[in-house]
Amino acid sequence: MAKIEVLITKVIAKDQKSNFHFLEVTGADLESKGIITENTGKDRVVVKGNVFSPKAGDTIICDGDWQVHPKYGKQLAARQIFPARLIKQNHALSFLLSNFFRGIGKEQAHKIYRQFGDDVFDILEKNPKKIRDFLGDEMHVSFVRDWLRARTSKDGFYFLKSLDVSTEISTKIVEQLSDKAINTISNYPYLLIGLNGIGFKIADSIALKIGIDEKNEERIHHGISFALKGISDNGSTRTYMSEFMDKLFKMTAIEPSIVSAAVNKSIMDGTMSIMNDSYGHSIVLSYELFQKEMDCAEELKRILQSPLDTPPGKIRTIDAKLNEQQRNSVFSSVFNKVSIVTGGPGVGKTKTTKSIIEAIEESCSSESHRNRVVLCAPTGKAARRMSKSTGRDAGTIHTLLEFNQEQGFVRNENNKLELDTLIIDEFSMVDIHVFHAILKALPSSARLVLIGDADQLPSVDPGNVLQDLIDSGCIQSVKLTKTYRQKEGSHIISNAHLINEGKMPLIDSKSEDFHWIDADSDEEIASIVSRLMHEVIPKRFNIEIDEIQVLSPQKGTFAGVDHLNGLLKDKINPALKETFSFYSCGNTFSVNDRVMQIKNNKTLGISNGEVGKIKFIDRSSRQAYVVFDGVEKPIPFDSFKDMRLGYACTIHKSQGSEFDAVIIPVSKNHERMLTPDIVYTGTTRGKQQVFFVGDRDTLKRGLANKYRKKRQTSLCECIRSLIKTGINLQAKNDLDVQNQQPRQKPVPEVQVPF
Repeated sequence: MAKIEVLITKVIAKDQKSNFHFLEVTGADLESKGIITENTGKDRVVVKGNVFSPKAGDTIICDGDWQVHPKYGKQLAARQIFPARLIKQNHALSFLLSNFFRGIGKEQAHKIYRQFGDDVFDILEKNPKKIRDFLGDEMHVSFVRDWLRARTSKDGFYFLKSLDVSTEISTKIVEQLSDKAINTISNYPYLLIGLNGIGFKIADSIALKIGIDEKNEERIHHGISFALKGISDNGSTRTYMSEFMDKLFKMTAIEPSIVSAAVNKSIMDGTMSIMNDSYGHSIVLSYELFQKEMDCAEELKRILQSPLDTPPGKIRTIDAKLNEQQRNSVFSSVFNKVSIVTGGPGVGKTKTTKSIIEAIEESCSSESHRNRVVLCAPTGKAARRMSKSTGRDAGTIHTLLEFNQEQGFVRNENNKLELDTLIIDEFSMVDIHVFHAILKALPSSARLVLIGDADQLPSVDPGNVLQDLIDSGCIQSVKLTKTYRQKEGSHIISNAHLINEGKMPLIDSKSEDFHWIDADSDEEIASIVSRLMHEVIPKRFNIEIDEIQVLSPQKGTFAGVDHLNGLLKDKINPALKETFSFYSCGNTFSVNDRVMQIKNNKTLGISNGEVGKIKFIDRSSRQAYVVFDGVEKPIPFDSFKDMRLGYACTIHKSQGSEFDAVIIPVSKNHERMLTPDIVYTGTTRGKQQVFFVGDRDTLKRGLANKYRKKRQTSLCECIRSLIKTGINLQAKNDLDVQNQQPRQKPVPEVQVPF
């Protein structure tokens, strides 16, 4: 193994399909010259490895192993090659001030740097007593502990800082890549896009700084891939070609003709798919999701065209207290193969569900068929609520489909569910992936009843399934609108309906469950929110902190999720001892912390949005034991990169959950996010108490914005096309986008010729 600093004398060859180069080099310093001469007997040697755009005259650092080529003799096979000018710059103070050294604090970091300067880490390695004498034993222990964790990341951090990357972003990257950071950045910078908190913009700026050409095919390819991924990240399954191209033009900032050529190539090789919508507009598709939408339409047609295994008999008894809408829902659910019951809070969906179950069971001709009515919901909480309200067993969709990490959904088209009727509650939470799995596993003879609130935000993951089914006009749907559930002095339900209509809620000081606290600044909002959660609500309303949730429209700002989580943790569950806490990606996690998963993790079996509580931290195995939905799971520290504190979360992440009390901050910085659907969803999460904290005029302006950003999906069109005409939609691979140009201002949809 050898690490040498060398001067490139000649670029011998390059692999045309990668960044692999053969370089002739000579030692750049006495030590490196000695190593080369000792191993080869010459003053020059061939280095082979991955490096971006090397030129004769560049000084580089190579880290690798000596190999003997049968023809050319000894060569250095480099694992890492990077510019010497970057690694040689010293960024000791920035490193000390980074989150790697949380144990010493910012003030102490400055004192250490003033005393020891850029040599601080060399001194720590070679003469630790000198630093211990300066810091004292207790602080020295914290400093050394932080250093041992950070040591392998130092070179990568310095490398990124030399590229003018911020301390925060540098820390994020090297935390996740450790000693692999320099090699990844130097040779595969666009792999950074897969890291938590790193998108194309950051990875691209780093790639350009290390020498990749702005017209490089790989750069444009990664831009296209990132833009395609952005479709599903935004919850859609497709987007307009004009919008897609505009995004690419802005991302790459090069000649449109080059970008258009790259997009054409991606279409031809199947990397991306396109189609025309019903209005003739060109659409870019997420192919996997579009395929699932087409499959869902096919499966729905299969189910709708197949008779029930046991045709329903007469319904002799039905609850006389049901209104006309509820009665229609019951009859629709019994006599249709697929049906939908939708409506807001307090309109009797629970009572209607119970009547539907009773009517279906009464209509069955035998006891065996009565027992094959199955109830489920997307989450454990929702399933428990469904079970409690109906008096029958209910489980999660994933449990019903027997999901496991190795096999995925065990119940599928080759292993159908054994049931006659499937009733799914909280269906607005169901995304296209889960709906696809449900339909694949459903026998043709089964009945499917879907219950949910179509006015809530759609699923966290891609799709707009409930609304698409309703809009298709091919599925029997009944909307309940008459409000029942509201006692005197209660305003949660009535105000939720007002908010859904874009109207301001009624603020009544006599209200027992809906409250408004005025606050001007984000700082004041955050302070009031904190006091409400850890002091006022538990004492005044006798509600446990675990049943109180802060719901903010956004992550950023002082009144956003990220800052509020840190503030609330400090009040509710401060990190007191190192043995009961650990650090990951900007967050300190402690025993008894509430945590939330922010990405699906199939390996651990944890879904996006799931909330758990840390019960035990095992530092020796670097695992935390977290209870999710009553099940304790060991979670490696490394997996916490996809987890955040859960005292506060976005309103979208709260969908499908209910809490005894919710607190919604209303900041002037949140105005554009305070649309009726978002605020409505947040309000309806509260069962007993709802608190708004902030500026009333801001909420009024936000609710006046009737525009609801609709996800772009194809399910509705697929269903209409297949069920009404018998022809499913088809993607194309012959689009010509050569004439696309960036738009300077919004214009009507660009027509792209086929």
